[in-house]
Amino acid sequence: MTDGPYDERDEDTQQFTSTYPDSAFFDAISDCRSQDQLATTVAIAERVGCTRQSAYYRLSKLEDAGKVESRDAGGSRVWRLVEE
Repeated sequence: MTDGPYDERDEDTQQFTSTYPDSAFFDAISDCRSQDQLATTVAIAERVGCTRQSAYYRLSKLEDAGKVESRDAGGSRVWRLVEE
């Protein structure tokens, strides 16, 4: 098994599916904030159990979809959930 954002292939459709659900990233952001920690890409990746690169890729896609926002903070990217 690889550690990519899409690393399992559906037997029927032959489409790659996501190993890490979006909810895992939302929960990781919430967990960081509830512990008064910055929700950096690295902190989120550690909580989700994926690489920093996989977390950044997925979080960027979620940002494009309007689900999360990010900002630069001292050389790190910090993420937060978009309020609905």
